[in-house]
Amino acid sequence: MKVKRFEAPTIQEAIKQVKKTLGPDAVILSVKEIKNNKGILGFLNKSVEVTAAIDDTPLSSEQPRLVQEENNIYKKETVDTIEVSASSELSKNIEDLNLEIKKLKALIQAFLPTPTQGKSDLEIFNFCREIKGNGLAEEIALKLIEGFREGILSGAINEEMTVREFLSELLVSLIKVLPPLENSDKEQKIAAFVGPTGTGKTTTLAKIAGNLIKVQKRIGVVTVDTRLPGREQLKFYAKELGFPVEIAMTPKELVKAIEKFSDKDVILIDTGGCSPYNEFQIKDLSRYFRQLSKPVLNYLVLSITAKEDVLLKTSSQFEVLSIDGLLFTKLDEVDTFGTIFNQMVYTGKPMSYFTMGQRVPEDIENATPERVIELIINTRGESNDVKRNTQTL
Repeated sequence: MKVKRFEAPTIQEAIKQVKKTLGPDAVILSVKEIKNNKGILGFLNKSVEVTAAIDDTPLSSEQPRLVQEENNIYKKETVDTIEVSASSELSKNIEDLNLEIKKLKALIQAFLPTPTQGKSDLEIFNFCREIKGNGLAEEIALKLIEGFREGILSGAINEEMTVREFLSELLVSLIKVLPPLENSDKEQKIAAFVGPTGTGKTTTLAKIAGNLIKVQKRIGVVTVDTRLPGREQLKFYAKELGFPVEIAMTPKELVKAIEKFSDKDVILIDTGGCSPYNEFQIKDLSRYFRQLSKPVLNYLVLSITAKEDVLLKTSSQFEVLSIDGLLFTKLDEVDTFGTIFNQMVYTGKPMSYFTMGQRVPEDIENATPERVIELIINTRGESNDVKRNTQTL
């Protein structure tokens, strides 16, 4: 019998992993909640761990699909029908899960528009329904409803503020961002841009480099990208914007390049794309940074067009590099932006920059709590005021 543990933000995601890895006939052995001390919201600091097994021993046609444990016979259940004896540990876990589901359903019902509802409650419901429509994950929206309601009922809302203003300010207070490199002090900063192929790491680096030059920062750029097209693209930007570039094909060469730029205010490191499903590539990249004597700010560059489960997988796999902040690209290619808030909550990582378009260095902006709220609430209207540029280099 093959036994494996799966961890995911929700039970639904964990079950999907079980099915994908072990198949639909896998046995659910246990389901438990994990508090992992991650995330920006205290009431979201948890995930679900599912332990599942699959019997890979061939069965004859006469053998019943039964599992015997401590002289009691239980029906072997698939991941689609999780039913076990009330005396088992699994039953307790499932009961707890069902209780949580009932609470959430009751919470939803509490905010459904009815003649007896108070004005504030309805405004909270409509507000959360709006941000959910803009891509906020359902479980996060439900938890926000709960948190908002508790805040308002405890008298936290200022009487001079509307409910919408209060909720917006509360969300702003939950959002964390990294200070932009343009605001770096006298101490030298080293920043690396890592992530999957095709997310726009090199173009994003060039945009940041251009803006650093505008504020008169002395910069140097190092590439550890082994691909010739990637190096050539960076050389093009270096020529256009006027910054020096060093190529480092080994960790030792990276150390020498960093030493060569000892007089620079900011050093930017470009990297090749790594598949989140190829752990060897990511660990190989980590070798470059381990030999550096100075700390490196690692920006995980993500495309907002990717699916939520892919983004979660990517963030998890790249954590071996000790990610400091998330950087989202291609905002001009989507209409909803809740993914930004979702990933911030799930990973516990702050935001850094947003990019939208191919123009260098124009199509980039610093992430701020207020801007995140504008995107997920659409306070400005007109596609959230994200520039959608067709110009390319």
